[in-house]
Amino acid sequence: MSRKAAGEEPLPEEDPLNPIFKPIPEPSRLDSFLITNQIANYCNQINGYVTDLKDWLISYPAMPYLLQESLTIICHL
Repeated sequence: MSRKAAGEEPLPEEDPLNPIFKPIPEPSRLDSFLITNQIANYCNQINGYVTDLKDWLISYPAMPYLLQESLTIICHL
């Protein structure tokens, strides 16, 4: 339903020299580069922690028994 049909005043035309919404500036390439490298660094750290944890779990003597017991309990639920 148009504003005119509803009995309302039409909206004013937007002034091209003074727009209501300012254009969003393009992000800095340096900021994008730094953020990307920071995320990559976090991913590498997490990968290292997970690898260390996996190695520790595999080397833990009771782990095969604990895994077998866990699977037995889960399968019987």
